[in-house]
Amino acid sequence: VSNAQGNNIDKLNDFTELLAWNTYLFNPIDTIDNGNYISNLNSLLNKSQEKLISSNGSSGEYVFSVGTSYEDRIYLGATIAMPSIDYYEISTYTESEFEDTAAHLEYFEYKEELSTIGKGLNIKLGAIVRLNDWIKVGGALHSPTYYDMEDEYSTAINAVWNDSLGIKYYSSPFGYFNYELRTPWKAIASFGLNIKKQGLLTADIEMIDYTSVKLNS
Repeated sequence: VSNAQGNNIDKLNDFTELLAWNTYLFNPIDTIDNGNYISNLNSLLNKSQEKLISSNGSSGEYVFSVGTSYEDRIYLGATIAMPSIDYYEISTYTESEFEDTAAHLEYFEYKEELSTIGKGLNIKLGAIVRLNDWIKVGGALHSPTYYDMEDEYSTAINAVWNDSLGIKYYSSPFGYFNYELRTPWKAIASFGLNIKKQGLLTADIEMIDYTSVKLNS
């Protein structure tokens, strides 16, 4: 109601306030459309509130790799990778058991759905040099991953009244948002020591430049 105040009905948000208006959760104060509204419930009185969030998704990567060596001393490798992201979430907010029974509202549900998909591209390069039979050094450079992301989202309200209104349901249109995401690049240095073929000592150092992260919309 507070977000709706001052906006005529045709200016109400399709994903929030307009849903509540079309399911009778609030009404106009006056008989003319002048942006003044009042809730059908006293928000200060007791009620039961619940929110349930369910989500699932996955991320994976298709890779194309090539490697070679020179005189069993220098080893080179390169990978072109195409990562993918798939995510889905639905959340349901419910209010019920109202102490305020004058409005005859049994309960209402506000649902939000979000689907996100993304496809990306990155390159990884690496090398290992065998200095002798017991020392190896290596390095790798991972380029940023450039993602093309797409979001689809929608909302809906289902209100159940125990009077002549009955069940009122209203949903938003489907929203769409496209954006680009760039993850940080990463550099890796490694050292390996073979101790007389009785043991192996290794050390890796990674550096990630988080200042290179970028989001474009």
